[in-house]
Amino acid sequence: MQEVDKKDGDYPIVWFYHQDLKHLDEDDLRIRENLIPHVQGLFPSSVEMFNVMFKQIRH
Repeated sequence: MQEVDKKDGDYPIVWFYHQDLKHLDEDDLRIRENLIPHVQGLFPSSVEMFNVMFKQIRH
């Protein structure tokens, strides 16, 4: 997933499968470069996530 610098403060919503991170210790988990290869993107922004969630709830 591409690193994004958003001026509006709305960033992508991502997920990590914890089994993919088991080989990293606590210090390694604090380093962004170690996590980036394991990012699973869910939504391009929190606004998009809420739009999808609330649209589905209304129906």
